[in-house]
Amino acid sequence: MLAMQGRKLVIVNTADTADDDLMGDFISIIPSFCARLYGRRRAKRKTEQVLAALQQNGPAREQEAPKSLA
Repeated sequence: MLAMQGRKLVIVNTADTADDDLMGDFISIIPSFCARLYGRRRAKRKTEQVLAALQQNGPAREQEAPKSLA
């Protein structure tokens, strides 16, 4: 119908395809998983450091610690 009137339709902003949408979702998930993974690694290292410190200094520090004031 547009051709009969001498007009044409020009699409300026193309819509994303399903593949582009899926790839965008995937790319946005990657930082979340990385943060979770590195957070677990850091928590594990921190726990190991605390346990090592307690094993080295734990019994001596427990005797020095004041009892609760109840």
